[in-house]
Amino acid sequence: MYNKRDLILFELWKTCKNYCTFCVDKFMEESPATVKRNFEVFKERAKNIQNASAVGFLGGELFDGSIETLQIKKEFIEFLDILIEKVKEGNIGTLCITTNLIYPDTTEVRYYLRYLIDNGVSESKILITTSYDNKGRFNRPNSEDWWRFNVEELKRLFPNITYHCEFILTDNLCTATLDGSFDLIKFLKWWNGSINFNQPYTGFKFMTKEEFEKTSPGFFLRRKNFINFCKYLKDNNLMDITQLFIGTNAGDETLMTNEDYGSVVIKYREFENDAMGREKKDFGYIDSDKDIFEDIKRIALQ
Repeated sequence: MYNKRDLILFELWKTCKNYCTFCVDKFMEESPATVKRNFEVFKERAKNIQNASAVGFLGGELFDGSIETLQIKKEFIEFLDILIEKVKEGNIGTLCITTNLIYPDTTEVRYYLRYLIDNGVSESKILITTSYDNKGRFNRPNSEDWWRFNVEELKRLFPNITYHCEFILTDNLCTATLDGSFDLIKFLKWWNGSINFNQPYTGFKFMTKEEFEKTSPGFFLRRKNFINFCKYLKDNNLMDITQLFIGTNAGDETLMTNEDYGSVVIKYREFENDAMGREKKDFGYIDSDKDIFEDIKRIALQ
C-alpha cells in the first residue's frame, strides 16, 4: 500500500506557543512521555516508506523551543535520520517541513535544515511550508515582523529550498484585500514563491460554523465578499481560481498524535468528501447554503 501514497504526513506533536485564534489544536499539548512513545510509531512507519512523492512533518510548531520543552531531541534526530536515508535511497522525493516561522530568530530551524543538508539531503529536495493570515495568526507584539524577517533570512541562506505559503481564505482576508487595507499584489511580489488558499473549516472541535464564528469573528466566508474576491483574483490575473482550495498540504496518509487515546491515529484522505478530505458540513459560507465550488466554476467561465 505504501507505494500508492502520494503524500505522507507526520504530525509529530501539537504543542505550539503561538495560539492562533482560529487554531483547531490551540491549547492541546502532549506530555513528553506521550510524544516519545508516539515517535516509536512514527519511526517504524518511516522505515517502511517506499516510492513516496513527498513526506512531510509538522507540529504544533517544530522550531519554537518545543523540542527542548518536550525533551525529544534524540527521538527527533533518529526520525530525521530515517527520512534522510529514505531520500538517499530514492524512496522519498521531497521532504516537506511545515513551520509558522513566528519566533524571534531562526537558530533552531537553521540547525535542523543544516543537519539534513550536511547528511546528504540536497536543498532541492526540501520544501518549507509556512502560513500567512491578516488576522488571528500574528497576535503577539512583533510577530509579523519576526515572520517576514525569518522568511527573508531562510531564503537568503538556503536559496535552493522551495518555499510555499498557505493562506486561510477568511472573510477578513477578502475584506482587507477588497478595501485595500491589505495589498495582496504587493505581498505576492514580495513572497515570490508558490501559494495556495485553504477554505476555512471548523476542524475537529465538533462545532458548527456558527459556533466557531463566534470564537473567531470574520473567519468564515460571506458569499458576496467571496464572489468579489474571486473576481479580483481573476481580473488581476493572480491565479486560476479553479485551483482555489486545492490543498497541497493534505496528506493522502496522515499520522496524527491523539492525547485522548495516548496513541497515534492514522487517517486516509477521503476523496468522496472535499479536496482536503474532510466532511463538507465543516465548510461553506456562513451566510448562505449555496455551494462555494459552484460559484467558483461560474465566475471562472464569465
